[in-house]
Amino acid sequence: MNRRNKIITLSILLIVFVFILLTSYGYLSTTILGNNNSKKNIFKSNPFTIVYSENNNIITGDNSFTPVNSITKSFSVTNPKSETLSFSITLDNVTNTFTRTNDITYTLTLNGDEIKSDVFPTDKTTVVYNQNIESNETLNYVLTINYINDPNENQIVDSGAEIGAKLVFDYAKNIDNILIYGNSVQSKLPEGYTQLEYIESTGTQYIDANINANTNTKVEEKFKTQNVIDDNGFLFGSRISIWSNSFGVFYSGEYIGRFSSNTNYGSRKIFKKNEIIELSLSKDGFIINGINKSVNGTVNSPYNIYIFGINTSGSIEKRSSYQLISFKIYENEIIVRNYIPTKNSNNVVGLYDIVNNIFYTNSGTGEFISGSEAPSSISPIEIKNVGDIIVDNNNINYNKYKISFTLYNNTYDIYLDEPLRKIGDYADYIDIKRKKVVRNVEVIDNTGELPIESSLRGLATPVEESIDVPNISTIPYTDDISVGTSIEPSNIEIIAS
Repeated sequence: MNRRNKIITLSILLIVFVFILLTSYGYLSTTILGNNNSKKNIFKSNPFTIVYSENNNIITGDNSFTPVNSITKSFSVTNPKSETLSFSITLDNVTNTFTRTNDITYTLTLNGDEIKSDVFPTDKTTVVYNQNIESNETLNYVLTINYINDPNENQIVDSGAEIGAKLVFDYAKNIDNILIYGNSVQSKLPEGYTQLEYIESTGTQYIDANINANTNTKVEEKFKTQNVIDDNGFLFGSRISIWSNSFGVFYSGEYIGRFSSNTNYGSRKIFKKNEIIELSLSKDGFIINGINKSVNGTVNSPYNIYIFGINTSGSIEKRSSYQLISFKIYENEIIVRNYIPTKNSNNVVGLYDIVNNIFYTNSGTGEFISGSEAPSSISPIEIKNVGDIIVDNNNINYNKYKISFTLYNNTYDIYLDEPLRKIGDYADYIDIKRKKVVRNVEVIDNTGELPIESSLRGLATPVEESIDVPNISTIPYTDDISVGTSIEPSNIEIIAS
């Protein structure tokens, strides 16, 4: 073999060896920074002068980036203006095809001090927020990207993987105003559930409401009378014993509301079979079809309320048979259960709580009798709006509606007397700069049993109210805002100055 052929053979072997070596490891093919077509290491970005070491690119497409290696890029930012400015630095146009994403990390230092350390992102990420820079000041940064895995580990899973990004410098503006708009949605039965006109117990079925009774509990029920199974059968109730902390309604020849320990508290009313009755029991009275009889005393039963009977120290007693049309439970005048007669896709009959989205089925024996499917036009519909009511009566903002929003990991709270609503093109909104809530929607029916179009309407003239709001005038601009309410706002506007 002549000398020329030997050289060619050795070259081919060397290429094969390098190829085998590189297919055992992932490599970093990274483009970071500003103007990719520029070969200069100095350029202008907004009002700033950015100076890079060597050039404004980091490219390791030559496969030199292997485990335990790192890549370093240094750059400086100078403010040539006569006033103090602010800027943010973002990794944009991010590419990261590594499967083992935790293998690639980065650190960023400012004037020698580490200010950021994390795994290399898979999407656009801001690494510096609102950095102040004085007139004629220069800030020196070093960005280091590390491949931290042990070189002895097989990296074939990430062979040929790449990362890339572009550093973007944004001239930081401050937030001038935030507008948070209301929303109104209807609670409906989920797919697979059908509303019924009623469910009926034969006397062996009952529902565990999964909530106990106290002095601030109120129950509203609509039903149709059928038969008494046990003497003095209970429509619903909870108690420690017959004479202790009783809360419920029972009947044989007449209805008696029981509140506290006295069996005769409340109204007595002779009833007729197949009569539709609406009643309410609370500390404010025992009401049957609009006729109110006062009650007194206190209630504190640790046992859940049972429907179609009474829970006496954990046992079902005094069962009854009737057709339940609707059943609601309130605590401190806040609805906590709203049961709708329902059957599921397997024809299991029970009560669906549209407040907590839970389907309650029979806790007794046998099966409930199903009423006819209810026309959609009469379906009870609960309307929910933007703002979560404070139910803790020890809270200074008790019974107000809380709206929280978060910027840069800081959370700010606003409390309103009414939630933010929306109907059609009309929406209430918070104007933080003006410290106002602007009302464009009024409530025309608050029963929660009508469609939203029949419950709300737009105002011809907005009504403004002054409110307490946080100061946001010095917060740097960002479009990254989250509002922490159970119902999301219909819109959020962030205005920069």
